[in-house]
Amino acid sequence: MAQWPTASRCSDRVRAALLLARFALYALAISLAARSGWAADDPKEAWAALANGGHVVLIRHGNAPGTGDPAGVKIDDCKTQRNLDDAGREQSRVLGKAFRDRGVRVTRVLSSPWCRCLETARLMGVGSVESSMALLPDRDPANPARRLELKEIIASWRGPGTLVLVTHGFTIQPLFGFIPASAETLVVKPRAGSSSGGDLVGRIPAPPAQARSVFIEDLTWPEVRDAIASGRTTALYYAGSSEQNGPHMALGKHNVIARHVAGRIAEELGNALAYPVLPFAPTGDASRKTSHMRFSGTVTVSDATFGAVAREVALSAIAAGFRNVVLMGDHGGGQGTLKRVASELEREWSPKGTHVYYVGDVYYKSGEQVLQYLGKRAKSAGGHAGIHDTSELMFLDKEQKWIRKDKLAPADPNAGVDGDPREASAELGKAFLEIKINNAVAQIKALLAAHR
Repeated sequence: MAQWPTASRCSDRVRAALLLARFALYALAISLAARSGWAADDPKEAWAALANGGHVVLIRHGNAPGTGDPAGVKIDDCKTQRNLDDAGREQSRVLGKAFRDRGVRVTRVLSSPWCRCLETARLMGVGSVESSMALLPDRDPANPARRLELKEIIASWRGPGTLVLVTHGFTIQPLFGFIPASAETLVVKPRAGSSSGGDLVGRIPAPPAQARSVFIEDLTWPEVRDAIASGRTTALYYAGSSEQNGPHMALGKHNVIARHVAGRIAEELGNALAYPVLPFAPTGDASRKTSHMRFSGTVTVSDATFGAVAREVALSAIAAGFRNVVLMGDHGGGQGTLKRVASELEREWSPKGTHVYYVGDVYYKSGEQVLQYLGKRAKSAGGHAGIHDTSELMFLDKEQKWIRKDKLAPADPNAGVDGDPREASAELGKAFLEIKINNAVAQIKALLAAHR
């Protein structure tokens, strides 16, 4: 038999109904307020304004982990500053691509002189970047001089096109009362006499801060295509080797090091993707068992095969749309072959606007600098499986699977060791890897700049 609700049940239902009614009215009020107020949450308004020109865009730099800057920071030394991570670089590229895809006409780009802002502006790729002290963060409300200069820059803009200002959260906060997210975009209509230099038209949310891998094997083909379209037009080919490295070190040493270095180079350049590491190189004669082929597990390929693979991979990168292809090697054998292949392809493709480079500094110059580094500390690098390469792999061996510390022993040619790896350390390895990365990045930048 059905039961009538008791008084207490009725009161509970009434209270619930009242709460729902209040919630509905509250939601309606918010909706009406949002429609009658500024269009901060509607990026369509912001993009529409940019399509018309005559607006100013303020962008907080891309994702840069941490807050503030380290002690001893120098405005002209990026290494002392808080910088973009790979996610921040990807945000910058994606944002720039959005501007280009929507046909936003950018006629001037100003950036704070801090490196994270300059890198954001440059990776956006929407125009040449000028540095402006007016975009430095001003955390002192009692010192409004810099803000006055920035307000004047905004208020006086009349186009044509859009003025892009890449700056900091603490630069934007005094003008508009909030700190935007990293890589968030504010669209402002200039207006003389405004306390902010103009009226906030809308906000474009920051692109996702999810970093895409710089290794093509981790990407889908549309992601590679889009990465090239957004400015990653340099392909890195790095050859490793599978060879004996004494009883204390795994045969894949060169491959582990090459992949790490290639990834770091791509990140530092900001415009590159790395192809899979070739795990083979000329290491001796297999039939006569010369050089490293005396030891079990070593793999060798002929110079002709080694060069043919490098050539075919480079041509594959060119077919994909890369405008620059860089050939490098972590193993001594085959360096001359890589140089020859790059030279041949450069002669063939340079007239078509595509370039192929051999970057030898990552091997030769770095090797010389490591010798000097160790010489100052009265240590000998050795020729193979000594302090140099053992230290590099030690630094990368976080899971302790490639180094057999109980097998570290003095030099022994019969064991494949030239040098004393007992003095190797992860600390030294970190320094040696940085030498490689810095030399490669510097040479690649110089080569790219020469053909701009």
